Amino acid sequence: MQSVLWENSQVGVGMSDYFFFYGTLIPQFAPEQLREVLAGFQLVGEGWVRGTLYDFGNYPGAVFNESAQSRVFGRVYRAACDDLQLAELDRYEGFDQLSPEAGEYIRCRREVTLANSSVVECWTYDYNWSTEGFETISSGRWREA
Repeated sequence: MQSVLWENSQVGVGMSDYFFFYGTLIPQFAPEQLREVLAGFQLVGEGWVRGTLYDFGNYPGAVFNESAQSRVFGRVYRAACDDLQLAELDRYEGFDQLSPEAGEYIRCRREVTLANSSVVECWTYDYNWSTEGFETISSGRWREA
């Protein structure tokens, strides 16, 4: 299954795409170096994906699993993101298309359920390293915005 995610992650972003952010990529929580990249992202609404959210201190990580009872909550954004902007997001998240198994996160597409129950396919960053010893965030929300 992971090889499919890695294969999907190598697909470039189209003219306008959707992104699901649940942590430090949410513009108000983003570091200064990403603010310009994220400035063109338009909020679509709140959304969720089945999985578990972990607390790594200064940032969260989500392990998505369609059969999980818990949910990871975040925000869906729409953007006309070019390859350079996407590369900047990938670099920040520690994702390398040439060696995805080594990165802290893997970028892939997932179905995200919006607050109005509609579903949209979004780019997500899935946590890729061990979660052993880290606490889960039972609410599924990293920070209340």
